[in-house]
Amino acid sequence: RRTVLTFTVRECMGVLSLSLRERARRVRKRSATHLGTSRSVRPSRGGPLRRIAGAADDFFRDLLRAAKSLVRRPGVTVNALLALGLGIGLTTIMFSFIYGVLLRPLPLPDGERLVHLEQRDPSRGVTGLQISVHDFQDWREQQTTLEVLAAFYTGTVNLSGSEQPERYFGAFTTVNTFDVLGVEPTLGRSFRPGEDAPGAPLVALISNSVWRDRFGGDPGVLGDVIRVNGEAATLIGVMPEEFSFPYWEEVWIPMRENPLELERGDGPGLQAFGKLNPGVTVEQAVIEFQGISDRLAQAFPETNGDRQAHLEPYADSYRDEDSPFFAFIMMATAFSVPVSYTHLTLPT
Repeated sequence: RRTVLTFTVRECMGVLSLSLRERARRVRKRSATHLGTSRSVRPSRGGPLRRIAGAADDFFRDLLRAAKSLVRRPGVTVNALLALGLGIGLTTIMFSFIYGVLLRPLPLPDGERLVHLEQRDPSRGVTGLQISVHDFQDWREQQTTLEVLAAFYTGTVNLSGSEQPERYFGAFTTVNTFDVLGVEPTLGRSFRPGEDAPGAPLVALISNSVWRDRFGGDPGVLGDVIRVNGEAATLIGVMPEEFSFPYWEEVWIPMRENPLELERGDGPGLQAFGKLNPGVTVEQAVIEFQGISDRLAQAFPETNGDRQAHLEPYADSYRDEDSPFFAFIMMATAFSVPVSYTHLTLPT
């Protein structure tokens, strides 16, 4: 990253320095040409209206001179206009990218209230630790700042049945996941309470693309029994087009782990997220979850002694700390290079 940053800054400074040197050269040349006249002319003194009129006259005189120069050198003019147009277009694309990735809120209802939770180990400087099933259960029972808390883990899912078996990216989620996101299936229904209980009959949700490609977009497939990783499952719904939470998943299964059957710390590593209660700030939720982590560390020192809960807005959870800086450096570079090039090529 430092190498990329050093190269980018050096290139920008080089272009700007060249532009300034060229401007200084032209100013010196112009001064040498009109040296005698400039020495004989004294600045006029007058009121504000006279100074404004003089400035306007100078502006229109320079504008006319520039227009004549552009007409006399059409090749250079076209070249400069193309460079300026490229710079504006490239800057627009870069800003659209930055807005979509860094500035725009999540395209979900109440997206600004969504938060992501993980664990960290400050003693080792480790971040991004996943959460055990037991910790998630304790968090859900003890927290009060979140309206609802959900979790998931990802893995591949094999769909089979009447068609040839196919493997997809899948997510194993708590049944309240889609309530937190505020997203409902376009066909069928979402998960219901109890369908994530150990031993409950398996149900499945599929993406719009799987529904079209594998089932031909037939609404009649809802209620059919398919096989998910070899287990019979009832197909209950189809999610909206382009929905692929949390990453690029296409099949969603209720998470049916039983904490009572697992040793503390065992089981799949979870990622948790939730929605803040109205009026609750992220800072208030952070303080509460840090207190929960301290209590769990005292109660279970072997598994939780060095673990600390970390909470942040969901939109910030998958961004690198340096991403905004490098993104704006890229936009500044995209804007400054063509503009500087145009300044060097335009006639004066």
